[in-house]
Amino acid sequence: MISGDKNGRQTVRAPRVTDVIGYALRGAFDEPRGLPDDMVRMLQQMDRIRH
Repeated sequence: MISGDKNGRQTVRAPRVTDVIGYALRGAFDEPRGLPDDMVRMLQQMDRIRH
């Protein structure tokens, strides 16, 4: 999600668990293939970011 303020600054927020990108990633990397370990670690790091 991207939003702007009156000063022209842009704020980019991480996708929420319920956003379409989550569904797309699960569909692309669903079992039995699963997500590669490096992508799992990256997504876990993103999940820990507080807004």
